[in-house]
Amino acid sequence: MKPPVRIPDSPEQSSWLSDLQRLVPWPVLVGAVGIVLLVGLAILLILLPEGRPAPTPTALPGAGPSLPSPFPTPTPCDPYTDLLEAMQRLISSVNYEAAADLGWKTLEDPSRPGCPESRMEVARLAYEAEIEAMFARPGDGAPLIDRWTRAEQRADRFGLPPSKRRPPLAIAQRAFHERRWELARHAFLKAWAQGAFRTCEPQVSQFYYELLWQGGAQKARNPQTQLQGIRWLLLARDLNQICQLGRREADRELGRLGPLPSPQPSSEPDPYVEAARGR
Repeated sequence: MKPPVRIPDSPEQSSWLSDLQRLVPWPVLVGAVGIVLLVGLAILLILLPEGRPAPTPTALPGAGPSLPSPFPTPTPCDPYTDLLEAMQRLISSVNYEAAADLGWKTLEDPSRPGCPESRMEVARLAYEAEIEAMFARPGDGAPLIDRWTRAEQRADRFGLPPSKRRPPLAIAQRAFHERRWELARHAFLKAWAQGAFRTCEPQVSQFYYELLWQGGAQKARNPQTQLQGIRWLLLARDLNQICQLGRREADRELGRLGPLPSPQPSSEPDPYVEAARGR
């Protein structure tokens, strides 16, 4: 058998392979090529995700400029801790004027935006202090009524609900016991106007009769307020007759006063008595 015929390498292949083998041993050459390929593959795997261009967002037709983001962080509100403690101390020391003044001024200060619940508590304490300061002062009549009106207006302004205030009938009862007849009558009529009770309701009508005859008797004994006192007594007598209260104090007090001035005064207008008369 003839030995297999060996096909000779081409002159070009034989030439450059032979030259490369003479310069670098074959095992070293194969290893170097493998390392280069592995390093290149690793670099491609690392850089490929970051090398991709970010997708350009498509602008919607008619869309304006994008809004700034993130939104600004809200400023924390003031819990009024020190203020509330200061007001409590003033109220405990019966310094109602200072407590009310401190509370109202703070609520009116735009540089101190308190928390809603804290502002409500400050308004409640300021209102209570205002009412106590009102009763702590001597006197009756328009100055007292005006102060109570201002306290109610401030309570309205700062959102203090009626459930956290003194009801008008409670103001009337306290004023009655302290013999502040003008304030008591004003508060009674306000309570009736707000629908707190009905006309000629027995218990409240008895209270109003007491207010009119006692206040009228005191005023009638003072020469400066005698005419007003007589009018209150006449009003009490009318209320007694209209609502059938069975009382006689106003009549007796009018009898003790002797002959009425001429011309005889009439009872002054009163919405509660007029409503009872027209029932």
